[in-house]
Amino acid sequence: MQITIAIKGALSSVTVHLFASLWWQVVATYKEWSKEKVKTRTK
Repeated sequence: MQITIAIKGALSSVTVHLFASLWWQVVATYKEWSKEKVKTRTK
């Protein structure tokens, strides 16, 4: 019983970590894209 709880905990933490890194990539990409949009708009 204790082992399954440990596995579930590890899986959930890995999922959270993956989701967080994916979200960070999306945010970074969006920021870069916004900068490019502003650049093209000012030209």
